[in-house]
Amino acid sequence: MPFWAALVPGIVYLVMSVLGIRLTWKRAAIVAASVVGLFFVVAGTDWLREPSRRTHLGRFVQAIIDGNAADIVVRKGQQNIDILLGNAPLTLLVPAALLFVIYVLARPTSWGSRALQRSYDEAPTLRAGLIALVTTLTIGFLINDSGVAIPAVGATLAVPLILSVAVCPLLEEARAVATTRAARRQR
Repeated sequence: MPFWAALVPGIVYLVMSVLGIRLTWKRAAIVAASVVGLFFVVAGTDWLREPSRRTHLGRFVQAIIDGNAADIVVRKGQQNIDILLGNAPLTLLVPAALLFVIYVLARPTSWGSRALQRSYDEAPTLRAGLIALVTTLTIGFLINDSGVAIPAVGATLAVPLILSVAVCPLLEEARAVATTRAARRQR
Protein backbone atom coordinates (compact mmCIF):
# COMPACT_ATOMS: atom_id res chain seq x y z
CA MET A 1 0.00 0.00 0.00
CA PRO A 2 1.25 3.51 -0.67
CA PHE A 3 2.39 5.66 2.26
CA TRP A 4 -0.43 8.16 1.77
CA ALA A 5 -3.02 5.47 2.57
CA ALA A 6 -1.78 5.67 6.17
CA LEU A 7 -1.03 9.40 6.12
CA VAL A 8 -4.36 10.74 4.80
CA PRO A 9 -6.60 9.50 7.68
CA GLY A 10 -4.24 11.04 10.26
CA ILE A 11 -4.13 14.37 8.44
CA VAL A 12 -7.91 14.39 7.95
CA TYR A 13 -8.41 13.73 11.67
CA LEU A 14 -5.98 16.52 12.59
CA VAL A 15 -7.65 19.03 10.26
CA MET A 16 -11.12 18.09 11.52
CA SER A 17 -9.98 18.46 15.13
CA VAL A 18 -8.37 21.84 14.52
CA LEU A 19 -11.57 23.01 12.80
CA GLY A 20 -13.65 21.74 15.72
CA ILE A 21 -15.44 19.06 13.69
CA ARG A 22 -16.21 16.05 15.85
CA LEU A 23 -15.23 12.67 14.40
CA THR A 24 -18.25 10.39 14.44
CA TRP A 25 -18.43 6.79 13.26
CA LYS A 26 -20.20 7.98 10.12
CA ARG A 27 -17.47 10.53 9.34
CA ALA A 28 -14.77 7.95 10.06
CA ALA A 29 -16.46 5.57 7.63
CA ILE A 30 -16.60 8.33 5.01
CA VAL A 31 -12.88 9.04 5.49
CA ALA A 32 -12.05 5.31 5.24
CA ALA A 33 -14.20 4.89 2.13
CA SER A 34 -12.62 7.98 0.58
CA VAL A 35 -9.09 6.67 1.19
CA VAL A 36 -10.03 3.28 -0.28
CA GLY A 37 -11.68 5.04 -3.22
CA LEU A 38 -8.62 7.24 -3.76
CA PHE A 39 -6.43 4.14 -3.61
CA PHE A 40 -8.47 2.46 -6.35
CA VAL A 41 -8.47 5.60 -8.51
CA VAL A 42 -4.66 5.78 -8.29
CA ALA A 43 -4.25 2.02 -8.69
CA GLY A 44 -6.74 1.94 -11.57
CA THR A 45 -4.91 4.76 -13.32
CA ASP A 46 -1.66 2.86 -12.87
CA TRP A 47 -3.35 -0.31 -14.22
CA LEU A 48 -4.19 1.55 -17.43
CA ARG A 49 -0.48 1.77 -18.25
CA GLU A 50 1.10 -0.98 -20.30
CA PRO A 51 1.84 -4.05 -18.12
CA SER A 52 5.63 -3.60 -18.17
CA ARG A 53 5.31 -0.05 -16.75
CA ARG A 54 2.85 -0.80 -13.93
CA THR A 55 3.82 -0.34 -10.31
CA HIS A 56 2.69 -2.66 -7.53
CA LEU A 57 -0.63 -0.78 -7.44
CA GLY A 58 -1.45 -1.55 -11.06
CA ARG A 59 -0.32 -5.14 -10.60
CA PHE A 60 -2.65 -5.40 -7.57
CA VAL A 61 -5.62 -4.27 -9.70
CA GLN A 62 -4.65 -6.91 -12.27
CA ALA A 63 -4.51 -9.48 -9.45
CA ILE A 64 -8.04 -8.47 -8.43
CA ILE A 65 -9.18 -8.99 -12.01
CA ASP A 66 -7.37 -12.34 -12.20
CA GLY A 67 -8.73 -13.44 -8.81
CA ASN A 68 -5.31 -13.58 -7.10
CA ALA A 69 -5.63 -10.53 -4.82
CA ALA A 70 -6.36 -12.60 -1.72
CA ASP A 71 -3.01 -14.37 -2.20
CA ILE A 72 -1.21 -11.01 -2.15
CA VAL A 73 -3.07 -9.82 0.95
CA VAL A 74 -2.39 -13.10 2.78
CA ARG A 75 1.30 -13.05 1.76
CA LYS A 76 1.74 -9.47 2.98
CA GLY A 77 -0.08 -10.28 6.21
CA GLN A 78 2.17 -13.30 6.71
CA GLN A 79 5.23 -11.09 6.12
CA ASN A 80 4.03 -8.79 8.90
CA ILE A 81 3.50 -11.71 11.26
CA ASP A 82 6.91 -13.17 10.39
CA ILE A 83 8.63 -9.83 11.02
CA LEU A 84 6.72 -9.38 14.27
CA LEU A 85 7.29 -12.88 15.65
CA GLY A 86 10.38 -14.07 13.82
CA ASN A 87 12.97 -11.41 14.55
CA ALA A 88 13.90 -10.12 17.96
CA PRO A 89 11.62 -10.45 20.97
CA LEU A 90 11.71 -6.67 21.22
CA THR A 91 9.55 -6.37 18.09
CA LEU A 92 6.63 -7.60 20.20
CA LEU A 93 6.95 -4.41 22.22
CA VAL A 94 5.87 -2.32 19.22
CA PRO A 95 2.22 -3.45 19.16
CA ALA A 96 2.15 -3.40 22.97
CA ALA A 97 3.48 0.15 22.98
CA LEU A 98 0.97 1.19 20.30
CA LEU A 99 -1.89 -0.23 22.37
CA PHE A 100 -0.62 1.57 25.48
CA VAL A 101 -0.37 4.92 23.67
CA ILE A 102 -3.84 4.42 22.17
CA TYR A 103 -5.17 3.72 25.68
CA VAL A 104 -3.49 6.82 27.13
CA LEU A 105 -4.86 9.03 24.35
CA ALA A 106 -8.33 7.48 24.44
CA ARG A 107 -8.63 7.95 28.21
CA PRO A 108 -7.40 11.47 28.96
CA THR A 109 -8.03 11.03 32.68
CA SER A 110 -5.96 7.85 32.94
CA TRP A 111 -2.76 7.80 34.99
CA GLY A 112 -0.63 7.69 31.85
CA SER A 113 -1.86 10.98 30.45
CA ARG A 114 -1.98 13.08 33.61
CA ALA A 115 1.51 14.36 32.86
CA LEU A 116 0.33 15.37 29.40
CA GLN A 117 -2.81 17.14 30.65
CA ARG A 118 -0.96 20.38 31.43
CA SER A 119 0.61 20.29 27.99
CA TYR A 120 -2.82 19.71 26.45
CA ASP A 121 -4.07 22.78 28.33
CA GLU A 122 -1.20 24.92 26.99
CA ALA A 123 -1.31 23.55 23.43
CA PRO A 124 -4.91 22.63 22.52
CA THR A 125 -3.95 20.90 19.26
CA LEU A 126 -1.34 18.66 20.92
CA ARG A 127 -3.75 15.82 21.72
CA ALA A 128 -5.24 15.92 18.22
CA GLY A 129 -1.73 15.85 16.75
CA LEU A 130 -0.76 12.87 18.88
CA ILE A 131 -3.93 11.02 17.93
CA ALA A 132 -3.27 11.78 14.25
CA LEU A 133 0.29 10.48 14.64
CA VAL A 134 -0.81 7.28 16.37
CA THR A 135 -3.52 6.79 13.73
CA THR A 136 -0.98 7.12 10.94
CA LEU A 137 1.55 4.81 12.60
CA THR A 138 -1.10 2.20 13.44
CA ILE A 139 -2.51 2.15 9.91
CA GLY A 140 1.04 2.00 8.53
CA PHE A 141 1.73 -0.94 10.84
CA LEU A 142 -1.38 -2.77 9.63
CA ILE A 143 -1.20 -2.17 5.87
CA ASN A 144 2.50 -2.11 5.06
CA ASP A 145 4.41 -5.34 4.51
CA SER A 146 7.27 -3.99 6.61
CA GLY A 147 4.69 -3.43 9.35
CA VAL A 148 6.55 -3.20 12.63
CA ALA A 149 9.18 -0.89 11.12
CA ILE A 150 6.64 1.90 10.57
CA PRO A 151 5.69 2.60 14.21
CA ALA A 152 9.21 1.74 15.39
CA VAL A 153 10.77 4.43 13.19
CA GLY A 154 7.98 6.88 14.05
CA ALA A 155 8.52 6.22 17.75
CA THR A 156 12.23 7.08 17.55
CA LEU A 157 11.23 10.65 16.79
CA ALA A 158 7.88 10.90 18.54
CA VAL A 159 8.67 9.41 21.96
CA PRO A 160 11.46 11.86 22.91
CA LEU A 161 9.35 14.79 21.72
CA ILE A 162 6.28 13.59 23.65
CA LEU A 163 8.36 13.05 26.79
CA SER A 164 9.81 16.53 26.44
CA VAL A 165 6.37 18.07 26.02
CA ALA A 166 5.04 16.16 29.03
CA VAL A 167 7.99 16.88 31.30
CA CYS A 168 8.40 20.61 30.59
CA PRO A 169 5.24 21.73 32.44
CA LEU A 170 6.14 19.44 35.35
CA LEU A 171 9.62 21.00 35.53
CA GLU A 172 8.11 24.49 35.46
CA GLU A 173 5.76 23.51 38.28
CA ALA A 174 8.65 22.03 40.30
CA ARG A 175 10.67 25.23 39.80
CA ALA A 176 7.73 27.34 40.94
CA VAL A 177 7.28 25.20 44.06
CA ALA A 178 11.02 25.39 44.80
CA THR A 179 10.98 29.18 44.35
CA THR A 180 7.97 29.50 46.67
CA ARG A 181 9.62 27.34 49.32
CA ALA A 182 12.86 29.32 49.07
CA ALA A 183 10.93 32.57 49.46
CA ARG A 184 9.14 31.21 52.57
CA ARG A 185 12.46 30.18 54.13
CA GLN A 186 13.87 33.67 53.64
CA ARG A 187 11.00 35.26 55.60
